[in-house]
Amino acid sequence: MHTMAAAGEANRLRTEGTSLLADEDFRGAARKFSEALSLSSDRTSDLTPDLQVITWWELAMCYDKLGELDLFLDAAKKCVATDPKNTMGYKVLAHAYRRLWRYDEEREAIKAGLEADASWFGSSEDTESLKKMMSKVDENIRDRALYHEDLLTVPTERPILFGGMDVESENPRLFKEIQERRANGSAYFNMKERSPLSPLCKKHRDLDEYAAGVRPVIKALYNSDLLVKWRVVTRSLVDAVLTIEAYIPGDTVPFMISNHTASEQERKGGYFASYPENQKFEALPFDERDRASVIIVQRFLRQKGCDVARFLFQNDFYRIIDSICTNCIQMKLYKDACDVRLLLSDIAIATGFDWIDTHVIYLAENLEAAKKNKLAAAIYSELASNDSIFDGAGRQASQTLMHGHAGLAYKRAGDYVNSEAQYIESLRLEGKDWEFTDPAENNASNTLRNLILLDEDVHLMKVGCVVFALLGRAKIIRVSGGSFQNVANSTARTWRMLKPKFAKERNALNAFLDACAKPNVNSYQITLLSYLKQENIEFPRLTGKQKEAAQKDFMMNHRLNGKTAARDFLATGNNFASFESFGCANCVDLIVCVLSLASSSDKMEGEDEKFMVCPCKNCEGR
Repeated sequence: MHTMAAAGEANRLRTEGTSLLADEDFRGAARKFSEALSLSSDRTSDLTPDLQVITWWELAMCYDKLGELDLFLDAAKKCVATDPKNTMGYKVLAHAYRRLWRYDEEREAIKAGLEADASWFGSSEDTESLKKMMSKVDENIRDRALYHEDLLTVPTERPILFGGMDVESENPRLFKEIQERRANGSAYFNMKERSPLSPLCKKHRDLDEYAAGVRPVIKALYNSDLLVKWRVVTRSLVDAVLTIEAYIPGDTVPFMISNHTASEQERKGGYFASYPENQKFEALPFDERDRASVIIVQRFLRQKGCDVARFLFQNDFYRIIDSICTNCIQMKLYKDACDVRLLLSDIAIATGFDWIDTHVIYLAENLEAAKKNKLAAAIYSELASNDSIFDGAGRQASQTLMHGHAGLAYKRAGDYVNSEAQYIESLRLEGKDWEFTDPAENNASNTLRNLILLDEDVHLMKVGCVVFALLGRAKIIRVSGGSFQNVANSTARTWRMLKPKFAKERNALNAFLDACAKPNVNSYQITLLSYLKQENIEFPRLTGKQKEAAQKDFMMNHRLNGKTAARDFLATGNNFASFESFGCANCVDLIVCVLSLASSSDKMEGEDEKFMVCPCKNCEGR
């Protein structure tokens, strides 16, 4: 009686499971099939071997739909073991291996299926299906052979350069040059931002905050080993794709696949991510997924960037990096955007890109957006020194342009002494063979405009008055109209304080340029003061309280603008190297100038607002 009940029970459970499977209740169906199969071990069970094969097949399909791939594979193996001559089992087993990306084992399962004798479900149709599966798996195996596999470890020391090159052994000459520059205080090669892990990884990630299933992913991403498989596919002479698959070590299925594209026709790069069915990743919050995509590429390029660069044209590599950086900016990850730009700059130096200085300029612009203005200024200044290590095949930016960039970055950092020095050095290198234009049409005119505004904002002393007087005589600062009318109105009274020989327009401008040609700021200022009739002249000043209040307002407004200007610029996707109408990150550094050499009662309405002009020559009072 008991055995008869058991016999009927197994079939009933299987029938119920089939109904639940049709209703897409995969969990409930799996439970019924498992119970039916547990009874099938009884010899009196009404589940014949053929029905057992079908039930194992149905159970395997439930686990497939549920994404429980290990259980899927186990059920598929038992399906084959129940009847080794039934091709149905081999088909589901091959499918299980394919879902686990175990293509060699999938091929073996298909081969065994083709060799098996056709039985109840074996047919020519099954044979043809297996042959098609064999063709597909062979294609997959050939495709997987194109991938490189690397284990990304957590470095214990800062690298000399990002990109994975052992500079000391692979390029001793470059290693020596870098060490010399580091010893001499190079801002670029001594950057503390060249850290073993990316800025995002530095943030503490408490694993207890995450579901147990995704903790291995978080650990692998932020502070443990990460397995990657990657390849570069050049689809044509103008298009390329870098694919990176990220794995937890020991897994066969990646938890994320990122594809980075470069298109010469569209002159830009692109990025998109896909997520294979992996239960360890599915519970991860969406914002964490976005951060994961950034961390994966940062860790990958840190250790394999130089290898990737060898597979790509330089422009394609740049466009891929640019798209990653844009993604960071859109996520407001400004420090990580700097990290990506530093990756590109280091790889450019290590592998000998053509336009190295361009990539270093991009880095400095991103440093300004991250409010690291003094470091950005020091890097601009280093580029202005014409150090050959940044040459590549040539330079995109002139020394005068870089000194102008440095001047603006130093001003943002509140270092007005170095800001003035950079502007003066830019004018010294320009020489005298240029003509001032308003609006500015050349680099020298832009630099001079910025120096005038810096003097108006900061000096409140004789030097500023002498500069304004000379440039007033030279008709660069005009009493009526022009960009510096406010300055002119407040300094016209100082013209008579100059020695008579500076009354002529050209003499006044030459005298100013002669001062700029001096070797340092001190001699520049001493030379300017020598143009006065007498040294004890009293210059108009604000009172102590007025000066203190004005400086406080100026610094507050300067900080507010400095925090957003470079970021707003980078968010538009513009940058230095295009040399088109965009300008650079400094172009939008709008500064409210609240200081004046005259008393506030002498100022006309609306005359206290001015803006800095970028030496890239593209910002015209926008």
